[in-house]
Amino acid sequence: SVLVVAQIAISLVVLIAAGLVVRTLQQLQTMNPGFDPNNGLTMSFDLGLQGYDDARGQQFYRQLIERVQAVPGVDSAVVANYVPLSLNFNSSNIYIEGKPVERGENAPLAMVASVGAGYFKTMSTPILEGREFNEQDHEKSEDVAIVNETFVRRLMPELQNLSDAIGKRYRPGAPDGPLRRIVGVAKDGKYFNIAEEPRPFVWTPMSQDYNSSGILVVRTKGNPEGLFGPVREQVQSLDPNLPLFDVKTLTEHMKLALFPAKIA
Repeated sequence: SVLVVAQIAISLVVLIAAGLVVRTLQQLQTMNPGFDPNNGLTMSFDLGLQGYDDARGQQFYRQLIERVQAVPGVDSAVVANYVPLSLNFNSSNIYIEGKPVERGENAPLAMVASVGAGYFKTMSTPILEGREFNEQDHEKSEDVAIVNETFVRRLMPELQNLSDAIGKRYRPGAPDGPLRRIVGVAKDGKYFNIAEEPRPFVWTPMSQDYNSSGILVVRTKGNPEGLFGPVREQVQSLDPNLPLFDVKTLTEHMKLALFPAKIA
């Protein structure tokens, strides 16, 4: 009888824990990740492994976007070096112009990503203030950046409104580094995992901050699975020897973000 009682008690604990996990997963799935995973697909590649230098890589990105956006059924396309909720990230110290320099652990930190023009449209991430990157942001123009709401509120608490951040400048990486001007403020999202607390994030234009590791993100007008072949053909038409990996829909990509909660 003691064993029966113990087994019943353990079973109740397991059932309660399972119920809590299911409830947590349901809540996570209804959270707003800051982008729209529907009607989107991604595929990754690394131009550096193929020997591309910066100039050739930039040309490849421009030609790829032109060709992919001409594919029937494609709404928009962009190349970035990072897609939110990939369970990895790059970060940089941030030094706001005109503020005392803080070093070591006290130096403000933000996640960073390099993205092409039209990134926020393709990801369906709202720009709350300012503007999106465009073709006028290039290697010979002023260095610019788009930041998220948390960046402004946490690193510029003296500002009254998000719009006040437009035009402000900061130095990434080092107190004596080159200045970048903020031209837009994007809506907060989830960047490392779906359950994280709000964190500062900075996007810079790929045309000014080149990265050979590219992720092609495509927003489709309908079911994205039917466009894997046509989009892949456009990549291979530019370089038939370029390996592609992580070919998936953005909905499938979201499953990766929920994985840690599922095994918890």
